Amino acid sequence: MRPSTTAEKQAKLEARNLVKHFGLAGSTVKALDGFSLTAMDNEFVALVGPSGCGKSTFLRMVAGLTDLEEGTILVDGKPVSGPGPDRGMVFQSYTLFPWLTVLDNVIFPLRKSELTSQEREEVAMGYLEAVGLTDFAKAYPAQLSGGMRQRVAIARAFAARPSILLMDEPFGALDAQTRGMMQELLCEVWEQHRVTVVFVTHDVEEAVLLSDRIYCMSARPGRVKEEIPVPMPRPRRAGLETTSEFIAIRKRVMELLRSEIEANGTPRPS
Repeated sequence: MRPSTTAEKQAKLEARNLVKHFGLAGSTVKALDGFSLTAMDNEFVALVGPSGCGKSTFLRMVAGLTDLEEGTILVDGKPVSGPGPDRGMVFQSYTLFPWLTVLDNVIFPLRKSELTSQEREEVAMGYLEAVGLTDFAKAYPAQLSGGMRQRVAIARAFAARPSILLMDEPFGALDAQTRGMMQELLCEVWEQHRVTVVFVTHDVEEAVLLSDRIYCMSARPGRVKEEIPVPMPRPRRAGLETTSEFIAIRKRVMELLRSEIEANGTPRPS
């Protein structure tokens, strides 16, 4: 089954003409300049670009953690004015509460819901089952490996049932083998529990493997250099990287990033 085209879906997230400056060492740096992006309902969008091009800044603006300067961000047609339960975020670092068990970490975002305590536990256990951690429900984060902690973070994010999930290089700190396993796991969980995802990564192969569309950004100040569709069938599993379609898309993304690197002297993408 191929992913639906954007024309068949409704826009979940719309960012238009964003501009953002930051103060740095007594001067002002422009992080984003006229940046625009659209993510459709239940679509998986990846964002790639040179280091410092504003990818994480954009995610934090959508999450309501960084103020808008110019432009608009709409979720379901309504302006973003601050953090909200409709937007969940998964960071590269393992943002779990160390004093809570795995189960209680996943339950945490449900604490203000109208569910009963039993229903909250059932929902949380369902997502722990989806990420293969039911046997560790009573463990604490310090007792888990890095990959397991990130699985808990993903389960918690999905359990909150946001309409948009923002993921900022969630697998960047993992070793290659664990990273590959986490990519497959994310694909499986997302296919079961569809939600709009905006996924920031430096890994081009990861972007092609996971997403329906890739936004390639310019070097700072960040703008959209090109939008690339990834019309490969789902579900996606190991071995897809060797197909001609995958290789062609990866090549195009690398060409775009390399042109920015050569023009601006920024670090090479992985």
